[in-house]
Amino acid sequence: MLNWLKSLFSGPPRARKRVDLDARLSAPDGGPLHGEEEFEAYDDGRWSFEVEVEHGHGGAPAGPLEAYLNVTSLGTLSLRGDESELKLFSDTGALPMEPAEGMAIDVRASGAIVVAGTFRRDY
Repeated sequence: MLNWLKSLFSGPPRARKRVDLDARLSAPDGGPLHGEEEFEAYDDGRWSFEVEVEHGHGGAPAGPLEAYLNVTSLGTLSLRGDESELKLFSDTGALPMEPAEGMAIDVRASGAIVVAGTFRRDY
């Protein structure tokens, strides 16, 4: 009887996370810009990809910021106060490739890299 009651209140099984990657982004010239990136993929096919660059007291670089994954453009970051961000989700589009551990991620302004990093597993 208890199992029957439990079945009334339980929903479909939750999707399990199959990939969880992070990258810490830093300026190649040691400047004040820094940021982070996160990619999560689930066994039901859903995924999310987020890039965030904090400008801090140095201000935003001139020109739009664009995120790159292994030299492939992913999109333009949106300016929000003292940071810029790009959020992509499986229900709004596709990635040109799935991020993997060791892959390079960078953010550029007018073609010049302003922050860069490498994906690693989030343990």
